[in-house]
Parts: sequence; C-alpha cells; structure tokens
Amino acid sequence: SSSSSSPVDAHRPSPLGGGGSSRSSLCHAAPPRPHPSSAHPSPALNPHAAPFRRRLGTHTILLVDNSGSMRTGDVTSGCVASGPLRISRHATIFEALTTSLLRPQQESGASMDDLISIIWFNDHAETVMRHVPFCEAIPAIEWLRANRQPKGHGKYAPALMALQELLTLPAHVPLASVNVLFFSDGRPSDQG
Repeated sequence: SSSSSSPVDAHRPSPLGGGGSSRSSLCHAAPPRPHPSSAHPSPALNPHAAPFRRRLGTHTILLVDNSGSMRTGDVTSGCVASGPLRISRHATIFEALTTSLLRPQQESGASMDDLISIIWFNDHAETVMRHVPFCEAIPAIEWLRANRQPKGHGKYAPALMALQELLTLPAHVPLASVNVLFFSDGRPSDQG
C-alpha cells in the first residue's frame, strides 16, 4: 500500500470522509426497528394484520479497475469549441459513480443502513472504502479520484478474493440486499 492509502471504514474516522461519529446531513435516519412480537400482533392472533416487514439495508460493492490502461483519454464527455471533450476512463468511472449512483441514492432517501464499499485493483486489490453510508460516500470518492492515479496491470483474481473476504465479514450478515458492480476497461492481466 502507498502512503496515501487510507481505507474508509464506517466504524472509524478517516481522511476520506465517512466513519467516526459525525454524520452527514444527507443521511436519513433508518426507520425504527421494533421487535416484531411486541410491535405487531401475530397474524395468527389477528388474521387481518399485515405481516411485519422490517426494512433492511443494502450493501453495494464496487470493484474498480485502477490499472494503467484506465489513464487512457478515449471517452467523449460533451463538446468544447475545439471539438469533443475526451476524458480518461478513470475519470469516467468516478463521474458515473457520482452522477448515476451516489447522488440518485442520496436524493431517493438512502438511509444509514444503505452502505457502499469499494475494492480498488491493479496488480493488487485493496478495500479502500468499507461499509460507508451512501450519504457519506461522495467526499471519499472525490478523494480517491484526486489521490489514487491508475497504474500497473489489471489483475482480477486479487479483486475477486477481496470481494470474497468482504462478503464474509460479520458486518455484512444482516444486510438484506447485496449489489456487486465490476468496472474495468478490458481483459484481466492475470489470465493464463
């Protein structure tokens, strides 16, 4: 890991944002979770009662290719007077994450139980963000974009092993919905 490496964990403070005790005003409090037996009569006792449905959170896990080929500036992003504006594949992923995933989640009322984790990979894999609420993720994403430049090869095996490890963490168990998104620009460098 490099000296600028500073993974974000929802349970401890970090320079990437997230974690610690201060919470962003963009977070919505999770709905209260009363015990089903005390808050809702059993359907067996009241046949007209709707079954208790507790809202459980989500965990979105992003595997992001940070290999050297992601520096390639071949993605068109609008136009300027001199022609099409080209940005790097690296910048494109961060722009898409912010505008098409994180902001819409915040605007639709993501709660503190809607979490995101990011596994960053090139020659090695590193979980750079772990169990961070969606409402706290944009500053961390911006930090990663500014401080983690693409380099090395895009090896998928380490990323998949990091994913397996993240899925087996105890904090993962109570989550109701898991979404895994894999961002890469090509074939793995570790194929053989």
